[in-house]
Amino acid sequence: MDRLSQILPGVLQTKGLKQHADAALVLLRARAWIAEYLPNIRTSVTPRSMQEDGTLLMECEDSAATQQCIDALPHLKVFLREECGFLPVRTIRLVRTRKHVK
Repeated sequence: MDRLSQILPGVLQTKGLKQHADAALVLLRARAWIAEYLPNIRTSVTPRSMQEDGTLLMECEDSAATQQCIDALPHLKVFLREECGFLPVRTIRLVRTRKHVK
């Protein structure tokens, strides 16, 4: 009997969803890494999208979070290359956003 992990990639590829599923997994792994290694800024940093050219786009709410991210980017990049080798992360780009006031 085939396992789901063996069947799913083929089905996703047939439906044209494999690239989207791979990108979602990269974002999930990036969020988990941030929560583990940068817990003090995990609410200020959000991985937003994985571009087709291999660029991971991340949003930072303040300059302190941006600075901490800049220092940690090489480590995150290595982690994602090891965890998500199927969709290589070539660069990580930080974008500064505004805090949403409720």
